[in-house]
Amino acid sequence: MLHDFQNLKTISVADGEVAIRVPQGWEVWPQEGQAGCWECYEAGEADTGTLWIQVDHFHRDDRQGTPAPSLSRDFVGALEAEANANSPPPLESSIVPVDGGYHWHRVFDVEENGEALRFWFSRFFFERGDHSAVISINFVLSHAQMDEPAFAQLPAVVDREIRRAFVDPFRSVDEAEAEEVFGPLLRADFDHQVRLVLPQAMGSSPHGGRAGDVQNQWYCRFDTEASHAGMFILTEVYPFAEEDDAAALMLLADDSTDPPTPPADQEKVRVRRTPWGVVSYKMYDDEQEEAADEGDAPPLRNHLWTYIRRDGNRSLRLRVLLMIPLSEIDASPFPQLVAHMDGAVRRAEFPGSGT
Repeated sequence: MLHDFQNLKTISVADGEVAIRVPQGWEVWPQEGQAGCWECYEAGEADTGTLWIQVDHFHRDDRQGTPAPSLSRDFVGALEAEANANSPPPLESSIVPVDGGYHWHRVFDVEENGEALRFWFSRFFFERGDHSAVISINFVLSHAQMDEPAFAQLPAVVDREIRRAFVDPFRSVDEAEAEEVFGPLLRADFDHQVRLVLPQAMGSSPHGGRAGDVQNQWYCRFDTEASHAGMFILTEVYPFAEEDDAAALMLLADDSTDPPTPPADQEKVRVRRTPWGVVSYKMYDDEQEEAADEGDAPPLRNHLWTYIRRDGNRSLRLRVLLMIPLSEIDASPFPQLVAHMDGAVRRAEFPGSGT
């Protein structure tokens, strides 16, 4: 039987805390009797391997007894050393830093009921204050399947997608903290093109835009007693063949598992992969000194997020530009607003495009 393991789709579990691309024919089901666990495999009679996802949350609280250990690099390294001491040497084993934690990746062989199996074992460890989370994504394939030419590409594809998985274990924590600062949040819908979770107090209105839905723009404003922050939201949809951000979207087809690296002349740009595309972040100052001297717009610190994703034969691009008076960048609630928007853009929803 022929299998197309390059034709992928995105699945999401745990209320969006984990999203990963898998072969198109695979489906995902909750694992019976195991809260927080899911199984993913091909529907029907074909056996093309099984992927397991497990999400565990912990809250360290001295009032509950001995607090859980910090999920530090040393803690994860101790787990790796224990696993290596109690089992045959792994084929691969590595611990690498990821946003907010560490990723322990291990490949090893075992034999169960006389059948030789290979496991691709990944465990992500995250901490946020007193909150911690462990996310496991494991894949298994028999040696017999690995010997079949039809399965030749599958291990590399799944291994790559596990490393690129979107993991977001603290969304509820982030939003609870944001509500303490800004008050209620809402899922703002911008003309059914993009949805972002914003402070309810941040009003928005259409701004300019061009005919034909080529580009849509909105302006949002968050007022404080003494000042305000302004924010532009721009969306574009255009044929993929006309992509003008080719360097960024090439990452979608890049088989490398290394984090994308911006060009040398853009060292201040941070780029993150998601299962659907790439999100870049750039901070720069716009010091309009002449305008400030004349009483016009004050100097600004700009925070620019660009989310580029491919959707079939078209490209989607979201730009969010948050502008804060340079003299108030450290004044609450502006640092909290920057942190909230960093998560909000990563979690952006694109109606009609599979998210």
